[in-house]
Amino acid sequence: AEATPNSRIPEIQQYMVDGNLAYVPVENATLAENASKDIESSGWNDAHAKWVKAVSSGKTSPELVAMGATLLNNAGNTSTVSAGEYLDLLTDYSELLHRSGQSLQASKILKMLSPEGRLYSIQRCVESMVAEMKNGQNITIDPNLIDAYRNAQSDEARDYALSNIEQNIADQIPSTLLD
Repeated sequence: AEATPNSRIPEIQQYMVDGNLAYVPVENATLAENASKDIESSGWNDAHAKWVKAVSSGKTSPELVAMGATLLNNAGNTSTVSAGEYLDLLTDYSELLHRSGQSLQASKILKMLSPEGRLYSIQRCVESMVAEMKNGQNITIDPNLIDAYRNAQSDEARDYALSNIEQNIADQIPSTLLD
């Protein structure tokens, strides 16, 4: 016998639609709330355009994931977004999640390397990005940041120096595909 009879499915579906079965950790709930506020203050079209621009440039972040989920949810619950627009949004969101997963995997692998191995890996990634962009843009890592990383005496100091290196690289990545 089935655990849930078919006669109960409409009730469960409505319960899910109402959000009563959703578990969102506090941190994610804050991100989702911020995304909703951003959409409310700037309007769906502007928030969507800004999100698409960021995602198209290859950026990933928890804020972008939350904004994408909120935009997707809003688009799915309105008749003003066409099926084609919804599918485009879904495709972009799927690609964002894929890149985010790859970033997480790379981050975990990177943490397992020695400090010099981590630095070498980052330098190789930068070289690969420059080759992929094929627009003449040169991305370099600030030598002072490399020195700060090499001279770090603890894991916390290395993590801090590494986040500065990552930010330095991110600041040099074009914000649009046309850049």
